[in-house]
Amino acid sequence: MPIDPPIRDVVRYPFTCVIALGAIIVSVNWWAQGHWADPFFIEQPIESKPWTLVTSTLPHVSAVHLAFNLVWWWSLGARVERAWGGWKAGVIFVLLAVFSSAAEFAFLQGGVGLSGVVYGLCTLIWVAQAKVPALAGTITKRTLQFFGVWFIVCIVFTITGFMPVANIAHGAGALVGWILGKCIVAERRASWIAVLVTMIALVGVGATVARPTINFSPQFRDNGYKGWLAGQEGRYEDAARLLEDAAKERPTDVAILTNLGIAYVHLNRKAEALQLFEQVIAFEPSARDELAPFIASSFDFDADAAAKRGDLERVRSLAAESLRWNPAGTYAKQILQWADEAENSVESKIEGP
Repeated sequence: MPIDPPIRDVVRYPFTCVIALGAIIVSVNWWAQGHWADPFFIEQPIESKPWTLVTSTLPHVSAVHLAFNLVWWWSLGARVERAWGGWKAGVIFVLLAVFSSAAEFAFLQGGVGLSGVVYGLCTLIWVAQAKVPALAGTITKRTLQFFGVWFIVCIVFTITGFMPVANIAHGAGALVGWILGKCIVAERRASWIAVLVTMIALVGVGATVARPTINFSPQFRDNGYKGWLAGQEGRYEDAARLLEDAAKERPTDVAILTNLGIAYVHLNRKAEALQLFEQVIAFEPSARDELAPFIASSFDFDADAAAKRGDLERVRSLAAESLRWNPAGTYAKQILQWADEAENSVESKIEGP
């Protein structure tokens, strides 16, 4: 299908252009190993940042991935914006993004890119074009055949290990796009709207409370991953148990040891946590800069508790250990100064006038 509308008409489709530009900026930053793009990716559990179901459509794995999706996004997204206007096109985009991303996340790990949205636009326009003049002739039989063949090819790529593809997002996007098209143009709209709401509710449950049951990704069944997830959810006893099992299988895995150390800190097993952090740094010296402030803050916490008990010797010991890890630590310096002032005050009272 030729690129239509022509690229020179970009000013007529501001929403379509904003999404395309966002995809380019976020993707390029990701490729350049910048951290500006990090907040756009899906985080687990999804309840913590549900909006990433939408923002995860912007990063793309490669220039080919980005170019392919942008061509179709422009061809289909601009048509939708022309038919219904910018804000309705935005609502459609969000709905397709959320549904396709949540479905992929429910059963696997979640993907990136506009593919799920593009598949949804394809089936939406296919259903609606007979009754919406602005969409007439957009999706031909040949277009449907292309999307169908590409869907199968992507599954083969994934199964053979040639290239992982978010196939569930493709299928879910196509399904919800078709249902949404029915909601817009069918005579029995109320029934289709009920179907749409039901599908959204089911995917929402699948991506949250039902995910541990229905997710079949190997990573999700891994104790290291499950332990990390438990820690993210604040279940530190479960996290420690799972990560301990994972550490027995992979005793030099720095991610497992780090997450186990963090769980130990929250369980007030700080001596064990420190031992693990030192192991991590021995395996991967570059990890020291990342772990040092976290370790120092743990000593600061204990120093504060010692200060409340009036144990000045313990305060000094803990503050010194904190500064060993983080020489720039402001709190450790302040509490050391407090300890000196407190000791001087006591001595002055003993000596008298």
